[in-house]
Formats: sequence, structure tokens, C-alpha cells
Amino acid sequence: LVLLPTRELAGQVLKALQQFIGRSNIPAVLLIGGEDMGKQIRKLKSRPRLIVGTPGRINDHLIRGTLKLSDTSFLVLDEVDRMLDMGFIRDIRKILALLPKRRQNLLFSATYSNDIRQRCRRAFRKFRPNI
Repeated sequence: LVLLPTRELAGQVLKALQQFIGRSNIPAVLLIGGEDMGKQIRKLKSRPRLIVGTPGRINDHLIRGTLKLSDTSFLVLDEVDRMLDMGFIRDIRKILALLPKRRQNLLFSATYSNDIRQRCRRAFRKFRPNI
């Protein structure tokens, strides 16, 4: 599961990941607002192994029951500083609460200052990544 702050960035990341995984045929889905929910639901029914999206749309699918995260092995929070600035902390906490306890967590930020580290520690008290 890869979470990003904007639709545009999520689309770019999925495109880059698809180039990286190449011909391995790992099923992937992009879950972003502003896109057809029915099409996303159909793609989710194929049980993709890679999910890239924005916190709001991921939560939309969780609420509808069209997405289950119980088998998630890896969580990537990209541009975590922007997600915090944009007010996604509640959406992210809801997602974190539904993820398995045993998983690999990765946080990325172009600016990973001491301020960002402190904000992440406060924002993700239960999450406790190594930051």
C-alpha cells in the first residue's frame, strides 16, 4: 500500500512502479478521487498486490467494504510532510488502524528535517516508525 498526498503524484508513482516491476505482471490499482469508483471497484475485485492512492479515496473504499487491508505487508507513506500539512492525519490514522501489526513501514519526505521527525512522532503515536 502506497499513500500519497495528491492524485497527480499517485499517478506518477504508479507509472514509475509499473516500469520498475516490468513484465512481472504484478496486478496494481490506482485509487484516487475524481476517478470512476465503479472502475476502481472492478479492479479491486482482481485482488491487486500493489495499491497506490490517496488517503481519502482509500478510506472511501474501506468504508464501502470494497478494500480490505488485512494482508498488507508493506506500507509506504510518500511525501509524509505534505500529507500532514494537507490535513490527512485522520484519514491516515483510520488506515493504520486497519493494517496488520506485522508489516514493513516506510516514510519518505523530500524535506526530512527535525521538525518533520517531531511532527511524525506526534502524529503517529501508535504507528512508531523508526524516524
